[in-house]
Amino acid sequence: KCFNYANANISYNFYANKSASYHKNKIEVPVNFFANLSAEWLSAVSNATHNPIINREGITAKSEEALAVKEIQIRDPKMMDTFVEVMQYLPNVMFLYFSKEITLSDEHYAIIKNLRLYSLTVHCPVRNIASLTNTNSLRILSLSRMYDANINEIADYKNLIKLDIQRKDDTISLAFLPKMLHLEELQLWHETPSEIGIENVTAIEKIPRLNNFSTSNTKNINFDNLVKRASPFYISVMEQVEFER
Repeated sequence: KCFNYANANISYNFYANKSASYHKNKIEVPVNFFANLSAEWLSAVSNATHNPIINREGITAKSEEALAVKEIQIRDPKMMDTFVEVMQYLPNVMFLYFSKEITLSDEHYAIIKNLRLYSLTVHCPVRNIASLTNTNSLRILSLSRMYDANINEIADYKNLIKLDIQRKDDTISLAFLPKMLHLEELQLWHETPSEIGIENVTAIEKIPRLNNFSTSNTKNINFDNLVKRASPFYISVMEQVEFER
């Protein structure tokens, strides 16, 4: 896809100013700040201006809100060199994505947790989950490569409706589940077979709003009660080992 950067100076700053104007503390965006950034950032911001925006209630936002930058995809590691400088002018980005080639530091976390995020997707190694975001705004969280992370910190995320976790090869701990009764979708993925204990299955059964549950590479699970849940409910199990139904 091609972008006409020569004629885009006004529009990039226009969207950035719109994004800042919705923030509780209005931020002044320097003239032509975005136009002077790398081609990767210009492409990311241009793509963001065309994505549909969803408000806190999960429905399409008002037309004036749709003028704000909505989604930023960070796929090029070089973009992280100016991530802090750029994102301070985009406080209302609601969908943020990091590819597996990215490295996040505490400085990046400090910016991320203050965004008005609706959805956060992190495909790079995750360690300190609790520092990733402002727990009052995040509704969809997708984390993978969480090799050294304490996933029980997710219990602090009070507004999640969808949680997608990918672990490597350990027997996962889901002690936070009894505190996540507000979840509507839960996805658990593992690179090699791992076990979800019966106590965790019991906790999943008791999540009243859960309508979508997916697992991959899990073993020794009895889903009898989950299968009997009242509709609507969607369950997907893949590469199951010793599966009892």
